[in-house]
Amino acid sequence: MKTGIYTTAILICAFLLSTKSLTAQQTQQISTTDRFIAYSLYNFSKLIDWPTSASAKTFQIAVVGDKRVYAELIDLANNKKIGNATYKIVYCKNIDEISGYNQIVYLSNMHSGKVGELVRKSESGVLFVTEREGMTKHGSTICFVVNDKGMLGFEIARDNAVKSKLSIRSQLERMASSVI
Repeated sequence: MKTGIYTTAILICAFLLSTKSLTAQQTQQISTTDRFIAYSLYNFSKLIDWPTSASAKTFQIAVVGDKRVYAELIDLANNKKIGNATYKIVYCKNIDEISGYNQIVYLSNMHSGKVGELVRKSESGVLFVTEREGMTKHGSTICFVVNDKGMLGFEIARDNAVKSKLSIRSQLERMASSVI
């Protein structure tokens, strides 16, 4: 009987250790680009004023199509608050899975082309962030871009922010590669 308990205990320990090892491997696979995007999204939440932020109990960020950015953002926002609101990070495989009110919707490169469709359907107060250059012309407020030195940055479309009733703080504008 004791042998069965010891065997079970050893198997549970081995499972827990392998799970921890798997988590470490997944963390290592997160690239500097993924980390930059996740940290940027987190900072955008703090450097933009939303029309409904005073009464919000949750601050929801939808990540569409990029599980690594989602995982990194979960780690960043875990147990943190923005004002009185708690962060809620949701993952969506595609734009059809987006639901509820999201203050930020991040569209990975594969889904960035759908930003115009989402902007037309959305209510005000949503920050659309895309990973494909040129998407500010289609409604994205912030777009990640690679500069001529190969460095990742972001551009801000001020007019799109105004249309969405978002107020971008000057500190964020200074961090941007460009403000158009």
